[in-house]
Amino acid sequence: EQMAEKGDLKDAIAQAKKIQKGRALYDDAQLAIKDWTEEVETIEDTPILVRAESYAARGSLSAAIDTAAQIAPGRALYSEAQTSIAIWDRERAYIWSLQAPAEELPAEGLYSDDYGADNYGADNYSTDNYSSDNYSTDNYSAGNETSESDAY
Repeated sequence: EQMAEKGDLKDAIAQAKKIQKGRALYDDAQLAIKDWTEEVETIEDTPILVRAESYAARGSLSAAIDTAAQIAPGRALYSEAQTSIAIWDRERAYIWSLQAPAEELPAEGLYSDDYGADNYGADNYSTDNYSSDNYSTDNYSAGNETSESDAY
């Protein structure tokens, strides 16, 4: 414990591991090893997580994810790193979804502005359809008019 109090946690852990099972201080040593190991891992991994958070704050989500992924399973900050990775991964996926090109409609899409394929195309309005033969004045002359009584 004196080593741990001086900040020499790794040496304190090494010394505590020497205490054999069945000894009076064994349970206390195991608890101290767990606490000191967690403290060492937190000291070692905090700069990694801070660097990852800095990348994320600048919008470099892939770099943030890659950096936080350096914290190995079982380490003190692993759960926190995984939570941050999940958040950044969702943010990145959302951003990518906004940048993805819109799906293209098939050639014969749901809506078409192709006027050439319907009855309103320019070919249907040729001058031949309006020739003077079709609309001669003979059809409308006074002699061809029918009275109302002739129509019934």
